[in-house]
Amino acid sequence: MSMEDISGRAVTFLSGGGTYAIDMDSIIEINSRGGETFIPGLPDCITGVINHKGDVIPVMDLRKRMGQPPAEIKENELDKTSLMLIQNDEDILALRIDEAVTAVEYDSETNFMALDEESVLKGFINTPDGSRISLFNVAKLIDLDVKIG
Repeated sequence: MSMEDISGRAVTFLSGGGTYAIDMDSIIEINSRGGETFIPGLPDCITGVINHKGDVIPVMDLRKRMGQPPAEIKENELDKTSLMLIQNDEDILALRIDEAVTAVEYDSETNFMALDEESVLKGFINTPDGSRISLFNVAKLIDLDVKIG
């Protein structure tokens, strides 16, 4: 990344025990509906497709994309998984996440550390409690040719 000031607002969410974020500018909506249709022959992390306002949108399981085990919902436990519809240019994807959490502001002056432009992560947001949130580079996350890890 260039040394320019980077700032924005992002939605944080949980997946596979980690806390991640996606820029609000890339988010179309977050909902809890399912209704996926399985399509054979898709990459392993694409679990199916949904109909969103007449458009067929692929559903990516973030845990599978990140090489993590599937979520386990225990009996009598509320299923908090959601679909986060994200967009990069003309590409739209429904991202299955464990739980949407909150919104956070970031900027390179105070709490953001940028990473290389080729990384699937845009950088890290440092929180006041000392934890670190991984901010996704949506273009790289959607591109299945980009390896994670």
